[in-house]
Amino acid sequence: MRAARTQPSEPVARRQSILSAIDALPSPPASLRGLMALATRGDASVSELSRLIAGDGAVAARIAALGGPESADDVAGAVAQLGADRALTAALAVSTHAFLHLCYGRSNGFDARGLWRHSLATACLCERLAASSPAADARPPEAFAAGLLHDLGKAAMAACVPRSFRRVERLADSRIETACALEQEVIGLDHAVVGRRLAQRWDLPAGLVEAIWLHHQSPEALPASLSRPGLVAAVQLADVICRERQVGASASRRIVTPSDVLAERFGLTPADVETLAGQTLTRMKAWTWVADREPTATTPAWPLPGPVAAPPRSVPTAPPPTPHRAGGVSDAIARFSAALGGYSAAVDVCRAGAEALRSATDGPVAVVTDSGDGRSLEVGVAGADGRGRGLLVRLAEPTPEPFAGVDPQGDFLPLGGAAAAAIGALRDRLAEDLGAAEWAILPLGSAGRVVGLALIADGRRWTASDDAGRRDLRTLAGAVALAVDGARARREADRLSDDLAEVNRRLTELRDQLLAARSLAMIAEMAAGAGHELNNPLAVISGRAQMLLDQTTDPSARRSLATISDQAQRCSQIVTELLDFARPPQPQPRPVALAELCGRLRDRWLARSSLSPEPLAVAVEHGTPDAWADPDQIEQVLDELLANAGRACENRPPPARLTINCRPGLTDDHIVVSVTDNGVGMSPEVVAKACDPFFSSRPAGRGRGLGLARASRLVTANGGTLTFDSTPGVGTTACVRLPTAAGAPAGL
Repeated sequence: MRAARTQPSEPVARRQSILSAIDALPSPPASLRGLMALATRGDASVSELSRLIAGDGAVAARIAALGGPESADDVAGAVAQLGADRALTAALAVSTHAFLHLCYGRSNGFDARGLWRHSLATACLCERLAASSPAADARPPEAFAAGLLHDLGKAAMAACVPRSFRRVERLADSRIETACALEQEVIGLDHAVVGRRLAQRWDLPAGLVEAIWLHHQSPEALPASLSRPGLVAAVQLADVICRERQVGASASRRIVTPSDVLAERFGLTPADVETLAGQTLTRMKAWTWVADREPTATTPAWPLPGPVAAPPRSVPTAPPPTPHRAGGVSDAIARFSAALGGYSAAVDVCRAGAEALRSATDGPVAVVTDSGDGRSLEVGVAGADGRGRGLLVRLAEPTPEPFAGVDPQGDFLPLGGAAAAAIGALRDRLAEDLGAAEWAILPLGSAGRVVGLALIADGRRWTASDDAGRRDLRTLAGAVALAVDGARARREADRLSDDLAEVNRRLTELRDQLLAARSLAMIAEMAAGAGHELNNPLAVISGRAQMLLDQTTDPSARRSLATISDQAQRCSQIVTELLDFARPPQPQPRPVALAELCGRLRDRWLARSSLSPEPLAVAVEHGTPDAWADPDQIEQVLDELLANAGRACENRPPPARLTINCRPGLTDDHIVVSVTDNGVGMSPEVVAKACDPFFSSRPAGRGRGLGLARASRLVTANGGTLTFDSTPGVGTTACVRLPTAAGAPAGL
């Protein structure tokens, strides 16, 4: 007996609701999907490419204009003049921009232009990598397409969850977390997962799907079964180069693996990366015409000169299905199967199923399934005009099993319980499509359970005595039920796959942290042992020097003995610091009022330095809870971070600015304290070693390199983390994440 499904948790329900909304977004025109497939195939002929471009009138007009006045109305002539690869790249840019602008570019507050600029720069870099390095394992047009679409999920999230996505963008300006980590924490899933969902639903080539989904994964965390690892690596490198230089809108500046490291796969040096970036930014100027809303009178630079026409104002839709009587049910099933792509989301299957059933009933039909979150239904509708559409309908109350009590073998039976509530939620939404008269409700059963319902207008016509028409309708409904069940199974498999990818990403980050912590612990143990071994000899040296100093009156000898004593004391102080680093005191946690602690620190720093009050600011956001930590140890940490920030500002032109900012975390289990300066900044290599013991970027003799290492040990001992975000010549932000009482680790 099949167990009843439990109510999904809040995060799971929200995630599934968002994915269902993503599935209801419009699909790109067939011409754009054909261009993507052609870019991957790599054997585009002028005639085939010309036919594809001609399928979208507005895109055809713009490409034809690029061939010059003599080919203004001749797509084939323009393609022949430009060459297949150049024409294909231009068509991809024009068609992709038109579609994304139409569907996603009008979300309130979303920087669509900035995202397009970032995507175009990434595409140009990918194209160059593919042209210059066999490691990319892609032809230039395919790499260009992957770069254009790599952040597709961001545009979709801006359309479906605009307020949450705007919050992520705001937080990315001040937080050190990666964009994916912020999206997971705020929204429940990240743009890479959303982009993969759309790419699969649009039936894009596997290499493009992988590049969209995995371009944020660290190289060593990529699965070995990838079909196009080189293409994923090219998109990842191009994206990081653009983010390092802040080209366009890319949400987060946090770079996990810098471009210098990623470039090694392609045999590129840091100097090569700089040259490549400079050439790409110059080349992008030739692409500004793509985003023009009206034809331009000027002639853009290579590669695509000439005036351009306006992009399309609407997304092409498929023509309505040809009416088909129930007697040809096998033909209806064949056309229904053909309408489903290699990957079809549940809402797409419902829409195609509604169109197939409408051809059999010759009247409006809706096909309904649950979205998996217990809070909404996915619906496909084929109205009187025969055109199908998909929509997401919210339930008034959470209902884990909306079709409970329905017999999977039932035939137009009255519905009660949860199913009645589900139908009630659809009455108003579908009244215009199906009419207000009584509906015939046909259960869609698969593997002994109900996976959805078919709602058929003019129900009385179909609740009469059994006949051949009803038998054919049940047969067709059975085929729809199997497809819906398959889409639901893929949805669960995708969710599991996405969860595993996210766990893999987090484990990779944790692995690096654990390796660093293990190395730090080993160094600490070595330092502790060395400290104990050195203490006794130092005590003997210092004591004997003092004894001899008391016994001699020779000035020269006294000076030498005083030097020996002073240096022994200095060595003893170094040993003490080593022991403090190796074995910090056990934290004594209690609530820490950050406003009070930071204010005290500021007053002490102003008293002992030459800083005026203006450059050193403290900002505590309203609602910031107390940290749960040892106040003395956290004060030592912030004191060390302020000292480093002050030193970073010593060699830069005034005015110096130091800011301590305290704010709540994204959840109530932690708070964040950041120390920001506008000093000289650090390179990625220095940031990676900033907390290593005995490492210092200061001149020899100016520091022992234990300050930040000790601060990191103290933060870790208090259940927190210390991270840095820095840009040479701009400044550094040190970010301390500390638990609150609600999030304190056990035993702390």
